[in-house]
Amino acid sequence: MGALAEMAQEAISTSFYETLSAALGEIWSPKISVQFDSKQATEKHRWLGFSPALREWVGGRQAKSLRVEAFSINNVLYEWTLDVEDPDWRRGVGPQIKLRAREGGLRAAQHWNTLAKTLLNAGESGTCYDGAAFFSAAHASGASGTQINLCTASHILSADVATAAKPTAAEAADVGLEAIGYMQSYKDDVGEIVNENAKKFLILCPTARLFSSFFQAFTLQTLAAGAESPAAKAPYAVEVQHVPTLTSGSYILLCRMDGEVRPLIAQEEEPVTDQFLDESSTHYVNTNTLRFGVKTTRGMGYGEWRHAMKVTLS
Repeated sequence: MGALAEMAQEAISTSFYETLSAALGEIWSPKISVQFDSKQATEKHRWLGFSPALREWVGGRQAKSLRVEAFSINNVLYEWTLDVEDPDWRRGVGPQIKLRAREGGLRAAQHWNTLAKTLLNAGESGTCYDGAAFFSAAHASGASGTQINLCTASHILSADVATAAKPTAAEAADVGLEAIGYMQSYKDDVGEIVNENAKKFLILCPTARLFSSFFQAFTLQTLAAGAESPAAKAPYAVEVQHVPTLTSGSYILLCRMDGEVRPLIAQEEEPVTDQFLDESSTHYVNTNTLRFGVKTTRGMGYGEWRHAMKVTLS
């Protein structure tokens, strides 16, 4: 490899990976997904049911088998490629090229958000491990009874607000807290409460107006006219995120962040790896350009629906 290629590769690679590492700590999707290493094109995830509750020992032991449900997530190969013309690098545009490399690192991290957003947008039709849509009014598993995480004002009474597209901060606080309480009532397949100890939540808002309302509701101590926010003393840590790539509408997505399982499952068969074509390559000879590319093989699918809820305001 010549001196030009070595200098270009080091500059581009360093810019890309430094930004990638920093951005992975800032994106929202890892907060609501659990990540697994993958070893094959399609991973079949066996979803085990919940453990039984303690019972008084009367007679002998009563062993309970775990329910087994399974679903598959496919891995897909993705790439990002940057061509650098030889004259550009020689003429001193290296800083601009490093800027593009940093943008590439950011894109590689944000791609996890893109995969998550696609699943959440399809949540009313995409099926999860119990055979129902991820956001559904008809979840049922074992002794859970029928449960709903596709909610309206019929389920979350405070979702009936004055203006659905722009609730007041006080209304938003009521909606968020009632939704948390509703989520804490979900039962597992043996009839036990699942989210009783949940303390950390993420609210995703598809519009800037909803984000404004819910962000104020969960960050301000006092609201309009000096009134204390209903959420001010709630024993929860609630983050609010604006996701403009979600399908627009008057709704929020409430997701639990502190469970052993999460609403989504992320898997990676091949981490982000780079390849570089220098002056010795046929590509350089034919095009007079250096090429830096990265690739990764990854996938994402629905996880625990009990840790996510869609609430439509009206």
